Amino acid sequence: MSKKDEILFIIIGNCNFMEVEIFMEKSEIVFRVAKETDTKKLASAIFSNLKNTDTLTLSCLGVPAVNQAIKSIITARSSSISNGFDIASYPHFSEVTIEGEEKTSISIVLKKEMV
Repeated sequence: MSKKDEILFIIIGNCNFMEVEIFMEKSEIVFRVAKETDTKKLASAIFSNLKNTDTLTLSCLGVPAVNQAIKSIITARSSSISNGFDIASYPHFSEVTIEGEEKTSISIVLKKEMV
């Protein structure tokens, strides 16, 4: 995967399965997070995209990718709170197909909440 192909996104919070499906349908922005993802760049992308839209999704395959996503969400939250909104996250498992093989990934739906 090239750096150009990487997409990032994350959320912290709790919700039921039905709420996650609703957020997933509304989210048009999906970032794929890899273990090499630069957390500062992802945090900046999360913050700027949530300034202009209500939801986005982070798709992580593997523990290192989830770690990068969480660090980015924490960094983005510190900027968002001082700008009048907080970031809620709704993590869930999802199935992805990579080179014809089914794999389980963790997707995090991030939702903007006005403070």
